[in-house]
Formats: sequence, structure tokens, C-alpha cells
Amino acid sequence: MPARSEKQEPGRGERGWSPPRFGRSFRVALVYPGSYRAGMSSLGFQTVLHGFSVLDDVAAGRVFLDEEGEELILLDAAVDPGRVDLLAFSVSAENDYPQVLRILALAGLPLRSGLRKRPHPLVIAGGIAPSLNPEPLAEFMDAIVLGEGEQVLAPLVEAARESGGGEADRMARLEKLSSVEGVYVPSLYEPSYAADGTLAGFTAAPPAPAKVVRAVTRDLDPYPAVSRIVAPGSEFEDLFLMEVNRGCGRGCRFCAAGHLIRPLRHRSLESLKALADEGALMFERFGLLGSAVADHPRIKDLMKALLDRGRQFSVSSLRVDRLEPEFLDLLRRGGCRTVTLAPETGSERLRRAVGKRISDEQILAAVEAAAAAGIPNLKLYFMIGLPTETAGDRDAIAALLRKVRHRVVSASREHGRIGTIRASVSCFVPKAWTPFQWHPFADVKELKAALRLLSKQIGKIPNVTVTHDLPKWAYVQALLSRGDRRTADILERVHRLGGDWSRALRESPFNPDFLVYRARDKDELFPWDFIGTGLRRERLWQEYERALGEEAGKT
Repeated sequence: MPARSEKQEPGRGERGWSPPRFGRSFRVALVYPGSYRAGMSSLGFQTVLHGFSVLDDVAAGRVFLDEEGEELILLDAAVDPGRVDLLAFSVSAENDYPQVLRILALAGLPLRSGLRKRPHPLVIAGGIAPSLNPEPLAEFMDAIVLGEGEQVLAPLVEAARESGGGEADRMARLEKLSSVEGVYVPSLYEPSYAADGTLAGFTAAPPAPAKVVRAVTRDLDPYPAVSRIVAPGSEFEDLFLMEVNRGCGRGCRFCAAGHLIRPLRHRSLESLKALADEGALMFERFGLLGSAVADHPRIKDLMKALLDRGRQFSVSSLRVDRLEPEFLDLLRRGGCRTVTLAPETGSERLRRAVGKRISDEQILAAVEAAAAAGIPNLKLYFMIGLPTETAGDRDAIAALLRKVRHRVVSASREHGRIGTIRASVSCFVPKAWTPFQWHPFADVKELKAALRLLSKQIGKIPNVTVTHDLPKWAYVQALLSRGDRRTADILERVHRLGGDWSRALRESPFNPDFLVYRARDKDELFPWDFIGTGLRRERLWQEYERALGEEAGKT
């Protein structure tokens, strides 16, 4: 491994974290499938680390990949991930799955769970990506936590503790893990496939339940989700991240948070103020996080409380319909220099079809108000490849940005400067547990052509810059979002080929296009249907039909 400077050394100079090193018999290695810089910027990773560390008799250490993705970085008493009791992966995105396999190999462990024996650790995963659809990781994991982990960690550790020895004990622990609400043990379930390649059945072996109920933390206050560690070199090293609320009540048809991560739950103002007092001891600036931060009923009171403490703050993203003058003034006083909004589409028709019920005029009024309030910079998120999308809908993105620029320029004149307008365009990936779970991913070649044209159109607008993702990687995300257990073979092939996705997809005996480009039938069994979420499939299908129907523009 190349030598690092003192400034670059992961973990050096950290404050706020004193891991227990001795006197605890149950050892957990918490793994982030990426670099220290990214991992220590993940509020979920820090929250799970704290959750493990406060359990009786549990010693938790951290594992990362180096910046090149070639070697392991072991922190907190240099815990050996191949010799702990529990190896736990915190996974937020599907594109992290190849790094999971890379870390298993570097830890000296067999990739497939069925090949691991004593004294190998139990290997588990959790996070939003595997909670939506765990099947692409199922062959590699002994267990997968589905949903929110705060109340799962203690019973999970208890079930994972050894009670005897040998392979019988390992199986007994897996069966005990399957009894913990929110914990899925893939080896206790057997998928079967029809002649046409679709999933025909999914059978649970006793004592595993037929439905694994997704874990949900009903009351957030007892489980603070905040930055616990000042981590030099991380992306938010000078920012105290604080989760304000969780979930979303808007129900946009493309968004899993609006359907699966429900209900919308707000932390109490009293608990947030107490957390702010703790954070103010280490941080000057705060980052307020949540799927719907501006929907918190006391958000302005919280912002005022932070200002009273002499602290600045930023907000992860904002709702177009929440940018009223007092709110914007508090943002400006809090040091906010950029407003981030998500129109998602350029046309009102497509916006209505995907369930984003905001008008062009609401968007324009919001950006004008932000500029008039003295917040100079603007970032706007768009998607292409959405259901019912036309070339005209894509052209409307550039047209909307021209109107946005005009409003921003006009409103900025009294401040004597024009800030930046940045547009980010991503490729829509259908997600499990949304009305669009039946819809195919758009053709990669068409997406490439559309992005080239759109970039050219936006490039002609002064003061507006555009970035976009790569359709080939969106294709991979779609495969891993929609895939069943057969995608494990593709993932392992990618690993064996050193990350060469093109070759792995080309040489796969199983055609990945079957999972990516194929529209699903109404009653087709999904790989994730065994998860108990409380969502009614019929309602999701009705929402899908409304989006695709002739009256989609009027929904």
C-alpha cells in the first residue's frame, strides 16, 4: 500500500469516538464498502456504529477500502474482519455490491455464504438498497436486515452469539436470526423459476416465516441519528449531520421513500434542540437531513434555535412549495448559499404523470424568491427515461432552465451578483415497492442520445451548467435493483474479472436484459414480494395504471 501523508491517514485526528478495545467478548466489524472519506460521511454508518458500540459486551470496529479500492483499512484496534463474530456491511447503493465481494475476498472469506464454516464470522448486510430488494446479495449473506436497524441490533447480536460449537451451532444461530423481526436469512428460502424464466415461487423452510416483516422505528427520539465523530478527511468533516425526520408523505410514483419508508416521522423539537447542544460542542455548522426536512412542523423553530446558538446550517433538499419568505430568510441567516430543488421533469404533464404535483410557475416563483432572499446559487435535479416520457418532455428541461435563469437574473439584480445555476440529470431506475416497479428501464442507447442533445441545449444557456450520470451504470443499477438470485452469478463474474462489467454481462449465461428491459406482468411474482411492508400491491398497480393511462396528464 502506498505511503500516506499524516493529513491523509484515515482515522488520524478523529474526535468524539473512543472505541472499547478490551473486556468485551463479542466482536463486530462494521464495514463500509468504500473509502473512509465516503464512509465517515454516511450518517447511517455512524449511527449503526454507535448502535453496536453501546450494546453490552460488544466491541465494534470499522473496516473500509482504501481510495484505490485495493486494500482494507482497519480501524479501532485493527479488528481483523475475517476473525470477528459478526461482519456487518452498511450498504446504501446497489453499485456498492461489487465492493462487498471485494472486501469478503480481502478478508480471506469464501464469497458464498454456503461455503463458509466455523470459525468464519456470520456475515450480514443492511441499508436502503438491500432493504428494497435483498436478492442480488442473498447468496453472499448469512442474513440481511430489512428496514430500519435501530431496534434490530440488540436482538440480532443476541441471536448471533455462539451457544455451542460446530456447524450445528451455526445453523441454530441462523434459525434464531430468522426469528428476529426484520432479519432475512436467505439460506432458509428457496426460489423456483418457470420455463419462461420468471420467478415461479419462493418457499420458506421452517422455522423461517413466509413473510419477513420490514423493521420500522416508530418513535425516532430514543435513537438519535447524528454525527458522532469529527472525521478529518471525510466529505462533511466540519458539518454536524442531524436527521430531522424520516420517510415521506408525498407519494411520488418513482420514489421508494414516498411508499416504503412510511409513515413520515418527525423528531420532536425538544430532542433536536438537545442534539444541537451536543453538536455545538464540536461543530460550527449543521447539516439538517431527511427526505422531507421542510415538512417538519417545527423546522423554523429549529433553525431559529441554531441561530440563537451562533451556528450556521444547511438543508439537504427543499420542497418547491415550502420556500416562503421567512423560511428563506432563516436559510440565508444560517449561511445557506445554495438552494437545492428537484423539479424532476421539465414538463408539467410528465410531472403529474410521475406524481410530482408542482407547476412550472411554482418552480419559477421558488427560484425567484430564493434569489431575492440573497441565496445566490441554485441546484436543480432532473430525470430522463421516465414512464410516458416523450422527446418534448426532455426538451422542456432546457426550456424550463431558460425561464429559471431569467427569473434568477431579474431577482438577483438588487444584490449585485448572479450566482450559479447547476442542473443535474440522472437516468430513471425503476425501484421495488413503487408503482413503477412493473416498468422497464429505458434503452441505454436512447438515453445516451437524449443526454447528448440535452447537454447541448443546456450548454447554450448562460450561467447554467449541467452534469449527468452514465447510462451504462444506470443499467447496472437497474439490474441490481430488479434482479433475483441469478444476479449473484453476474456479480461474482464481475468480481473474478476485476470489475469488468462489460465482459461479465457479455459472457453471462443468463441474459441480464431479461431483468432490465422487460416490462412485468400485473401478477408476476417479484423477488421482493416476500417482504412484509404493509403496502397493498393492488394500490401500487392502480397508481401505475394512472401514470400510463390516457389521462396521465390529468392525474
